[in-house]
Amino acid sequence: MSRLFRTSRFFLRPIVSTVWGFRVNRSDAIPASGPVIIASNHVSNWDPILVSLGCRREVYFMAKEELFRNPLAAAFFGNVNVIPVRRGVLDRKALRAAGKLLTDGKILLMFPGGTRDKSGKVSDPKPGVGFIACMNEATVVPACITGANALARSFFHGVMLEVTFGSPIAAPKTSSSDEYRAFSQRIADEIGRLKLEVDGR
Repeated sequence: MSRLFRTSRFFLRPIVSTVWGFRVNRSDAIPASGPVIIASNHVSNWDPILVSLGCRREVYFMAKEELFRNPLAAAFFGNVNVIPVRRGVLDRKALRAAGKLLTDGKILLMFPGGTRDKSGKVSDPKPGVGFIACMNEATVVPACITGANALARSFFHGVMLEVTFGSPIAAPKTSSSDEYRAFSQRIADEIGRLKLEVDGR
């Protein structure tokens, strides 16, 4: 675990918990070892941080390549486990990096919807998460983030800020693009189920 990543998490967790009442539900659903993809809804730029704070293990995630154009930003993101990815194209370099992480038994955070949706839903899952999971025989843990798109309001109005993890899903052994898409949809459906569960409390 990188020193900067470990230090950041050590200081951030108590701050976020104290100021916003941040809660983590069912973090024990994340396997203690082996390749894991955490597949989450995406409501704000805070999401990678919140998911990382909810995990005992080190988390890696992808971010748009534009964030790395500034040398200082590139140095920072490179030390907090961020993989640059080119949007709108098949980024083979990013796919290889993701595959290497999973082969090494790491955790990779992915957003099946590919972009932020403040509704908290994953209405149009992309096949990428299904493809990477199947190609690397990774276990997928669905996650639902609630309240991250209203951090400022939550301080004053008690908006619930939490991450809820669902039951692990084994990736099917397949090389079919249709099955990649079907698996991505299954993951999105499970994230939706988690959201309904949280909203119904």
